[in-house]
Amino acid sequence: MNIQIINDEKKQLLKKRTLTGKLGYEGKTPGRLELRKEIAHKLNAKEELVLVKQLKPDYGNQSAHFIIEIYDDAETMKQVEQNYMLLRHGQGEQKESKPAEEAAEKK
Repeated sequence: MNIQIINDEKKQLLKKRTLTGKLGYEGKTPGRLELRKEIAHKLNAKEELVLVKQLKPDYGNQSAHFIIEIYDDAETMKQVEQNYMLLRHGQGEQKESKPAEEAAEKK
C-alpha cells in the first residue's frame, strides 16, 4: 500500500489533524480499518484516535483519495464526532432499538 499525504492541517480548537491524500494499492480497495492501521503506524499515532472520514476509489485505477482525522485525545473525539462514525471504527455506543410492539403499547 502506497500512501501519499497531500495536505496536513492542524486544527487547534478541535484538537485534531486533518489529512487528505492519495492511496495506491493492488487488488481490492483496502478497508477503513486497514487504512487506519497503516496511517497510525506511519505517523506514530494511536490507532484508536485515527478516523477515516472518507475513502473514495478512483474509477479504473488502483488508487483512492482519502480524508483522515487524527485526534489528540479520545474525550475530544467523542465530543466532536457523530456516533455513527465512531461505530464504523468500533468505538461508539450502540443504542438499543425498541421493537415496534413496545412503542405501540405505550401509546
